[in-house]
Amino acid sequence: MVEKRGEQQIDKARVSARFRASAASYDSCAIAQQYVYEALGGRLRGLGLQSFGRVLEVGCGTGGFSRYIDERWQVEHWTLNDLHPAIQEAGRFASRKAKVSYLIGDAEQIDLGRGYDLIVSASALQWFHDPRAFLKGLSERLRPGGVLLLSTFGVSNLYEFKALTSRGLSYAERGELETWLAESFGEYSVEEELYPLEFTSPREVLLHLKHTGVTGTADGGGFWTPSKLRSFVQDYQERYSTPSGGVHLTYHPIYILARKD
Repeated sequence: MVEKRGEQQIDKARVSARFRASAASYDSCAIAQQYVYEALGGRLRGLGLQSFGRVLEVGCGTGGFSRYIDERWQVEHWTLNDLHPAIQEAGRFASRKAKVSYLIGDAEQIDLGRGYDLIVSASALQWFHDPRAFLKGLSERLRPGGVLLLSTFGVSNLYEFKALTSRGLSYAERGELETWLAESFGEYSVEEELYPLEFTSPREVLLHLKHTGVTGTADGGGFWTPSKLRSFVQDYQERYSTPSGGVHLTYHPIYILARKD
C-alpha cells in the first residue's frame, strides 16, 4: 500500500522489504540507532522506575531496542510488533527472563492490545501514514500512569542526501508533535538534537543507507544511473566535506516521553 504524507510517498511493502534485506547488517551499521537507544534510555531512567509488567514495542526490527530495555529494566511480558514475520526469529533473543509474544503486521491497521505499562518505539513513527492518529491510539493502549517512550526524526534528517537526490521522507516538526501529544497526554516532553556522522566518502554514505534500510520510499528502481552516481559523489564531496577530508551525514532525532493520566 502506498499513501502520501506531505511531499513524500510511503510504501510500506518497500519499507518492509528494505529492512528485511538489511537485517543481517543493520545492528552493526545502525550507529545512529545505537545513539538513539542510549538517549531514550536516559530519559526512561529519569523516571526512577525499575520494572514494568506489560511492555509493547512498535516496529521492533531486529530487536535492538527491546534488548536494550530488557537488559536494564525488569520486564514481565514483551509484546513485539513489526511488519514482517521474520522478526520472530530476530526477536527470540530479545529477553532472557520475560515472556515474549508477537503481533505481526502494520501497526496502524492491527489491534495492538491494551493495558500496557510501557510502550516504546525507536525510529518508526516517521513511516506511519497518520502519526497524529497513531499517537492518540497509543495513549488509549496505556493503562493509567503508563509511559510512552519513542523517537522519530525531524525535518533536518539526512538533509544532505535529500538535497542532492530529492528523495526522502516528509518529517513532522517538533511543534506538530507537541500539539498532537497535548491532545492525549497531560504530561509529556519533546526534545530534539542534530547528530552528524562522518564517512570517508559519499559512496560510504550510500552503503550506510543501504545497510540500514532507511530508504523505503516509493520512488521505483533504476535511480542510480552511472551519470547520476558520478554527479552525486562529486556534489556531495564539494558541499558536505569535513576538515579531515571525509563527508558528513546528519541525523535529526526527536525524543518523546509521555505519561497517561
